[in-house]
Amino acid sequence: MGRGTLSRKGIGAVPLILALVVALVGAFLLYRNRQAAPEAGKAGQGTAAGTSALRTAPPFSLKDTNGNVYSSAQLAGKPAVINFFATWCPPCRTEVPSLSQLAEDFGDYRGDFSVLMVSVADRVDEVEEFMEETLVENRFNSVLYDPSWEVTHRYGTRKLPETYLVVQGRVVERWIGAQDWNDPKIREAILEAVRGLREPEQTAALRPAAP
Repeated sequence: MGRGTLSRKGIGAVPLILALVVALVGAFLLYRNRQAAPEAGKAGQGTAAGTSALRTAPPFSLKDTNGNVYSSAQLAGKPAVINFFATWCPPCRTEVPSLSQLAEDFGDYRGDFSVLMVSVADRVDEVEEFMEETLVENRFNSVLYDPSWEVTHRYGTRKLPETYLVVQGRVVERWIGAQDWNDPKIREAILEAVRGLREPEQTAALRPAAP
């Protein structure tokens, strides 16, 4: 009788032990994934992810290539494309030329529209070399530095490159991964943000020519 009772108790404890082991393993994996989030950002997905609901763009103050502090308050409600990139990110390198072309094509909108590049976890000399290697001419409004991912994570970015369209202090569009910034769909989304700032015939000139 005694042996049978102990055996049944032992068998009944097995599910509890297994559940405890599964819970511990799950907690460990969750912790490891959170710790590795910045490293996962090295590979861009190359997809567009529209915002399901408008949200306020996080404020920021970052230094530019000259050591001057650039504040998001300088946008003063104007439209801006904000691109988070890194010199150690291969997909970032592929999209920089077309993004620079976008900045040039919107050149007439300099008073109302900005293209800001935010370098993540890079040194100034690394970014300067990166720009020289990927661009014939740097046409961006500003190149800013976020060495500790602080602003990048504030925006919700975990993978690079990632780009946001901010209008009047609200995030209205988000692109994950490297993009072709000459894509008519992307340009149309941006034009929607600036149509009220200029006459229609002027915004039409910013669309790529039909193939």
